[in-house]
Amino acid sequence: MSKSANKESRELEREAKRDAILKAAQRVAVEHGFHALSMSAIAREAGVSKAALYLYFDSRAALVAGILLRSATHMTPLLRDALSGAGSGIEAIRALLEAHVGFYEAHPQHFAFMLASLLHRRHVATDEQAFAEFRAKLGENIGLVTQAIERGKLDGTIRKDLDTRVLAKHLWSSLLGVFLMHYDCAEDCHRSPLPVNSHDLVATHIELELLAIRATASEVPERIR
Repeated sequence: MSKSANKESRELEREAKRDAILKAAQRVAVEHGFHALSMSAIAREAGVSKAALYLYFDSRAALVAGILLRSATHMTPLLRDALSGAGSGIEAIRALLEAHVGFYEAHPQHFAFMLASLLHRRHVATDEQAFAEFRAKLGENIGLVTQAIERGKLDGTIRKDLDTRVLAKHLWSSLLGVFLMHYDCAEDCHRSPLPVNSHDLVATHIELELLAIRATASEVPERIR
């Protein structure tokens, strides 16, 4: 095997180990809470020594930032695919919302960790390089939403009076709240005096969001009605 092939193989092994550590850290946080997210606990879960763990991440904050970056990175191609198949702006928003739901359903631990990180922001150090990369990737993902909104304003399918940045943040944050009921549907059905089908809840939320932002019939050009 050539030197370049050996180097590539080592890099792939290192990346695989790094990803395994991130998955282990995510499991610890989701299953036991952020308070249990120590370097010792992560090393045990990942099956590596604490010294080996520090070869990949120099702090818990770096690990948290790395998990957030990994999640946002996985979502980007799904959002781009959703946009590529949408015609009008309002159709693009529907596709983006459904892509978010699909991602959260396929990767519930990503959703749970993201919620936990929002509730424990003090554990997310913003001076970490990984956090800067996560922020840039998150900005890219949110940018896809703002592009869809602007497309809708231009093609007449989305209300022009709505602030694009505020609407983008609202669409994301409101979906998190509704999906939380879907994520925790078994417990909600057990505790709630008004249990409902969580899939219906998410679908209704999306329809109401689209109804609220859709331009009136008189504003929509005939070519896309």
